[in-house]
Formats: sequence, structure tokens, C-alpha cells
Amino acid sequence: MGDPERTDAKAEFEIADAIAKTKVDLASLLAEPADKQKQRREIAEEAKKAEEQKKRSEAPKPAIVPFVKPSPKRAVEPAVFDEKDLTRVPGIVGRLTDWMTAASLYPNRRLSLGASLTTFATVIGQRVAGPTHGSTHVYVALLAPTAGGKQQPIDCGKEALREAGAVDRIGSGDFRSSVALVNSLRVQSVFCSFIDEYGLVLQRLCGKGAERLSF
Repeated sequence: MGDPERTDAKAEFEIADAIAKTKVDLASLLAEPADKQKQRREIAEEAKKAEEQKKRSEAPKPAIVPFVKPSPKRAVEPAVFDEKDLTRVPGIVGRLTDWMTAASLYPNRRLSLGASLTTFATVIGQRVAGPTHGSTHVYVALLAPTAGGKQQPIDCGKEALREAGAVDRIGSGDFRSSVALVNSLRVQSVFCSFIDEYGLVLQRLCGKGAERLSF
């Protein structure tokens, strides 16, 4: 068996020698010229970039979506109108206007156009955006004297929505308060309310100060 004291002395010597070498290495590293230190940093950065590039190359690549040739577009109906009669417009709005006018006992193309715009805007609500990326929220007030033909466009608008399968978008024709209107919007965010005697409903919605409104 060896001498324990000599073994401990040897271990202490090795530790002291390792510490001394470490100090020498640190001193030599600190004493390196600036260009040598810069070269070391560049080598370390290049190694790091190479490792990141390797990880990206080994990462799974996204699936390639095959190109699907779009179907041919339908011919767009020209946006023309009659300068002498602005109620004569092309497209679905124009056809709805013609239908409502033809079905009315007291034909009035201006009233029919207002109802047609509102009906069509309801159908495409939250599906089509305008040039300014706004939705098709349309508020139309039809003003005419008694027996002026206001009821027929209202009835035709409801009938058009029913035939288009949009019965759920026919809103209430009477709101007792602003709270009722807000609750209806929470249930159905897009609907069309055909309101007769709009002045009375507006007075109820306004509450105080309604006496200053005149219709």
C-alpha cells in the first residue's frame, strides 16, 4: 500500500498545476491582439450560422399546393344607366325595380328602387364589400303621400327575400325601444326591417326629445 500523505500531496500538486495552466490560458487569451479576437468571433459566428442553416434544411418543408386553373368568369353586366331616368339600372336591382313597379297598383319607380336596393343589400350583407371595403348597410326612407304606393314595395321586398331563401333576414317591422333593436342585432347581425310609419318608430327609439321631431 502506498503512502496516503504522498498521494494527497500529488493530488494537490495536480490541482495547483491545472489552475496555473488555466490562468496562463486566460492571460494569453486576454493578451491576444484585437484582430486575433475578431477572427475568433467571426469563426464562432460562422459556425453558429452553419448550424442554423443545417437545422432549417432538415426541417420539414411545407406541402406544395397544386395550381388549380380558375374557372372562366361570367360576363360582367355593363354598369350603364339611363341618364334621363336614374331608376333604370342594370342587374338584379334593376330587375327587382321593374318587378315591383309592374306589380304595384300605384306604380312608383323611385319607391321600387329604394326597396330593391335595401333587399339586395341584405342578401349580400357580410359577403360583399364596396370600393372602400365597407359593408352593404343601406338605410332607405320612402316618402310619399297617403295612397302613394308605399306598401307594395315593402310587400315585394319581403317576398323577394322569402323566394331567395333568406326568410331569417326579414327583421321586425316595429321596435318599441332602442334596446329591442340592439337585442335583434345580437341575434341576427344582418336583417332588413320594412317599417311602416317610420316616424312613430323613430320617436320611440329617440325617447326624450321626440317632441322636436316632425314628419
